Amino acid sequence: MLRVTEAHVRNLLPYSKAIELVREAYLRLANGKAINPDRVWLTVPNGASMFFMPAYVSGQGTVSVKIARLNPRNPAVSLPTVMSDILMYDSQSGVLLAEVPGESLTAIRTAASSAVATDLLARRHVECLGLFGTGRQAEAHVPAIQQVRDISRVVVYSRDNDRREAFARDISRNHKVKAFVASSPEEVVKESDLIVTATTSHTHYSREN
Repeated sequence: MLRVTEAHVRNLLPYSKAIELVREAYLRLANGKAINPDRVWLTVPNGASMFFMPAYVSGQGTVSVKIARLNPRNPAVSLPTVMSDILMYDSQSGVLLAEVPGESLTAIRTAASSAVATDLLARRHVECLGLFGTGRQAEAHVPAIQQVRDISRVVVYSRDNDRREAFARDISRNHKVKAFVASSPEEVVKESDLIVTATTSHTHYSREN
C-alpha cells in the first residue's frame, strides 16, 4: 500500500494544478460523470464527530473516502481540533491502495475551490483580499487567489492580536504581497474587494453584529 506524506502532497500538488483539477471535478459532477454522495456524520457522545465522504469519478480505477474527525476539546490534551485522512481503494476489487493525510490536501483543495468560484464570479479588477482567520485554511487561500486575481494587498482579522500580527508577517514574506492587520471585522469589509472567511465560528457576520 502506498503511504503519502504531507510533504509529498505539498510538493506534488501546486495550486495551479489543484485549481485545474477542481474545475474539472465540478464539471464532471455537473455532467453526471462523478458520484459524490452526501457525507455520513456520526457523533460519539462526549467524544469526536466523524465525517465519512466517499467519491468516485466515472472511468477511474479508484474510489476515495475522506474520513475527518473533529473534537474542539482536543487542544487541551495537545491534539489537533480537526484530523483527516483520505483512503483510496481499487474500484473493482475494493483493495486498499493508498493512504493520504488530509491536512494539506484539504487546505489546498478548499482554497482551489474558492479560486474557481472567484474566477467565475468576482470582478476582474481586484486589489485587496480580506481574510477572517489566521489558520491553515486562511493561509492557503492567498496563493490560490493569486492564481486567478492579481491582488496587491491582504488585510487580515482574527480575535488574537499577536497571532494576526505574526500571520501578516508570514504572508508578506512567503507570498510576496503586502499584508496588514485590521483592528476590527468592519475594517476588513471596508478595505476588501474579496473576502474569505476561514474560521470555525458558528455565528455569521452582519453589520448589525
